[in-house]
Amino acid sequence: SRPEQLAEGAGLYSANCVACHGVAAVAGALPDLRYATAEVHAQWDAIVLGGARATLGMPAFTDRLNADQVHAIQAYVLSRAAESQGAAQ
Repeated sequence: SRPEQLAEGAGLYSANCVACHGVAAVAGALPDLRYATAEVHAQWDAIVLGGARATLGMPAFTDRLNADQVHAIQAYVLSRAAESQGAAQ
């Protein structure tokens, strides 16, 4: 991922995801995206754009985000996961 993509993802995350998934992807009661599994990342588009987890309370964001924006958010979340894993060592 490119620095511009990470910056875009951070801004989009703050605008669209922070209320439920926490500041800097550090969540409380809802899933902490830093620890999302490979399966979740494989289904990222279906979850975020397609509403694959609507029954769990995760709405589809097709009215607010396009695929490139969703991928920027995913790149940001993955960067936060890498930072968190590095800090834990």
